Amino acid sequence: MKKAEKILVALAVVGLIGRFLNWPYMVLLLLLGGQLLMWLYLVGGYWWFTKWLMQTEPRATVPNQSRWRKWGAVAAGMALAAGLSGILYRVQSWPGASTLLVDGLLLLAVLLVITGYKYHRTKDRFYSNILLRASVLLVLCLLAMSLPTIMWYNLRFPDKPEYAKALLEARTYPDSLELQQNLEELRLKMRAADSTANEAR
Repeated sequence: MKKAEKILVALAVVGLIGRFLNWPYMVLLLLLGGQLLMWLYLVGGYWWFTKWLMQTEPRATVPNQSRWRKWGAVAAGMALAAGLSGILYRVQSWPGASTLLVDGLLLLAVLLVITGYKYHRTKDRFYSNILLRASVLLVLCLLAMSLPTIMWYNLRFPDKPEYAKALLEARTYPDSLELQQNLEELRLKMRAADSTANEAR
């Protein structure tokens, strides 16, 4: 299962890079890798941290799983999934990204404190596995949160800064009919320009 995690991370990273380089179909790769990894942590948190990652340990060194440890594995999976979903929403510039990122940051921070304390006391590989993943995702969440929102829109539409700005304004103020109409006009102009460019080819 470690291979599955590495493959999904690789898919998400390649999709992210391709997304910002405007390669075709990279969004699908990013969402496939990111969403499957999120579901791996969310649904399989208990089995992932208590079973599969511990299979490399000699059987005698793997402790009996207490009830609190099992619930901790489930909570760790939920925190990791929340952080991943916040990052995906931010990269895609979807509504609700900031809320998901804040939720993910809070859950990951709590997870990091608890697992850090437990690992310091026990040096148990169970906690080091969670600690590594929570640390990486916390840094990525902080990075995604600290970068200005307009930057994500500009990365998504590098050759259409006017449209990126209009899209951000329309999503920031969804009740403004004037901003929505301006966005729709720009979208129609973009489609017309794209179709003209395709016909010229």
